[in-house]
Amino acid sequence: MTEPSPLDPPSPIPHHLHPQRVAIGPEDMRLTLSTLELRAIAAALDHDGVAGQCLITQRDGSPWVEVDAVTPVLGSSRQAVAGEVTGEMAPWGTYRYAIWRYTGKVYHCDRYGAVEDDPIDFDD
Repeated sequence: MTEPSPLDPPSPIPHHLHPQRVAIGPEDMRLTLSTLELRAIAAALDHDGVAGQCLITQRDGSPWVEVDAVTPVLGSSRQAVAGEVTGEMAPWGTYRYAIWRYTGKVYHCDRYGAVEDDPIDFDD
C-alpha cells in the first residue's frame, strides 16, 4: 500500500468539509469576481510577499474591488502557511488594495482606503 499524499482529502471527510446542500438564504452574501480579478489579487499579494487572510469587498454600484489582507505576526517575523514571506509589515498591520474592475489594475491603498495615483507595476 502506498503512503497517502498530503494533498489527498482526509478520510473520512469531516462534516464541516461536506458540500453545502441547503439553498442560499437571504442572510447569505456572495461576491462574483472575474478570473482577471482573482489573478490580480494573487499577483498583488505575491508582489508584496503577503500571505494570510483576505477580506474582499465590492460595494454596491462601485467599480472597485477592495482587498484587505492580514498576515499573522509571530515574534519579529511573519510566517505564512506555505512558509516564510519577505514583505515588510504594513505600519497599521493590514495591507489594503483596490482593483479597478474595468481594467483589472491593482492599486495600493493607505490605511484610510485612499487609492494611490498609479497602479502596482508587477514588472519591478
